[in-house]
Amino acid sequence: IRLTFPAPTEERRKQLTKDVQKQGEEAKVAVRNVRRDANEKAEKDDSYSEDDVKREKKAIQKLTDTYVDKVSSMLKTKTAEVMEI
Repeated sequence: IRLTFPAPTEERRKQLTKDVQKQGEEAKVAVRNVRRDANEKAEKDDSYSEDDVKREKKAIQKLTDTYVDKVSSMLKTKTAEVMEI
């Protein structure tokens, strides 16, 4: 079965872009929430020294930056894809 759909109008593409942006921002917030939880867990763990906590926070921040960058790049790609005619 083949279904043909007309190309979305420019107004619809702009709306889809807004939806993509919203989902991308939600994904970034989710990553940041995980970072916050991991930092709190590292601070509360008594087996870590102060230096260990700082190292863990740096590692956690590095991972957070990596995944936020991945989400941003996917967001740009998807936005460009949606805006194509």
